[in-house]
Amino acid sequence: MNLEVRPFRGGENDPFRGEVDRAAAMRSWLAAVEHEPERRVRASSVMLQGIIGAHRDQRQQLLDQLWNDLIALEIDQELAERLDDWAEQHELEQADALAARCMQRSEVPAAVVQSTWLRELERRGGAELDWTWLLGFGEPSFLTAIAGRANILGYDGCRLLLPRMIELDRREALKLLKHLGLSEAGVGVADLAEHFGAEAVLRLSPPVQDKEHWAWLRLNYQLVGLPALALAERWVIGRGDSEQRLELGIWLHNEGDDQAALRVLGEILHPLRYAMLERCRQFNTLVELLWPVRHQIDALERLRLGRALLAAGDEKRLEELLADEAGEEAFGLRLEVAAAKGDAERVAQMVTENGIEAVVDDGHLRWALFEVLNEYDSAMAVSLVKAHLDAAPTPQALQTLARAELGASIRLQVLDALLLRQPTLALFKERLEGAVG
Repeated sequence: MNLEVRPFRGGENDPFRGEVDRAAAMRSWLAAVEHEPERRVRASSVMLQGIIGAHRDQRQQLLDQLWNDLIALEIDQELAERLDDWAEQHELEQADALAARCMQRSEVPAAVVQSTWLRELERRGGAELDWTWLLGFGEPSFLTAIAGRANILGYDGCRLLLPRMIELDRREALKLLKHLGLSEAGVGVADLAEHFGAEAVLRLSPPVQDKEHWAWLRLNYQLVGLPALALAERWVIGRGDSEQRLELGIWLHNEGDDQAALRVLGEILHPLRYAMLERCRQFNTLVELLWPVRHQIDALERLRLGRALLAAGDEKRLEELLADEAGEEAFGLRLEVAAAKGDAERVAQMVTENGIEAVVDDGHLRWALFEVLNEYDSAMAVSLVKAHLDAAPTPQALQTLARAELGASIRLQVLDALLLRQPTLALFKERLEGAVG
């Protein structure tokens, strides 16, 4: 430590004690250096004494006011180093952060600045750390070292440091994440899973924010599958919005639990709910929902309404619906009626007269027509459903299709669809032989 600068209280050794405008007085002193060259030798010492003599809360502002003058005299770096020495010696003055910022501005080597910031961290925690500088200029080894001090960094510091540590050291970053928790991480669950893997993220408690909590539940379902849906359902029913309910409804439907999907969807008016009501044979409810809005819904939903009316035996409203329709939509409904009656000849006649391309592009309708036409006109039946294999109502329907006269390509597609529904060793061998052949 330079002996010219001693610790003092109450203005001892303060050349600017009693000045009303300390900054102006110090700038005036510096201005005289040009005419009194001997002042240059002790300029940094006098400036340090003036800064020390200022109130602790005013020192940064005072430095800001002096800075251009310090640069002009080329004593900014010397003052910064002196200030750092003094701050290190006098912990109670809490000047480490001030010294570090001063050295940053005077472009003192980063290693020196880092050591001062580390001293600040160890003495007073991370509240005053300049994260913009640390993340931009801090050496990887230094950042890794302070990441290990998560307990004193504080949540804000850990949150700012986490993305950089993900780039530098995933193991240390994961420790930092565990300290923060998902709620405080400041990084989305999906991104964290990409960096650390789903299992590591799912070991942590779900975040409290609704959006990220749902992302955690989604990740849980992607990893665990069906067993994860009970937890997701409890959360969605209590706190989920309509989009989350819909997404969960799709998961439940894909897992084959249409009743649970309906329970989750609640009163949401959405095609998925209509499809679930139809699959669960709740035709009266479906009619109640769709009949009042029959003029607003699209052609596929009107077909669904027609099927519901047909299943409910409501011929009066079915005829009214048919009377409202025109062109393709009326044709689709009439095909539904003919198929429901099992009238293969009438169905075949209608398809022949209008062409297969005129049949509404609805998998449910086309497979209903397939079941009616398969024995009457196998070629027509196959043509109707070959582009709708995923809509097959049962594995048995796909097996029936597989027994028909099919080209090699479509046959392999049918076998693939069947394997997804009903995987067996014999079917797998058949599929493999078909691919090799």
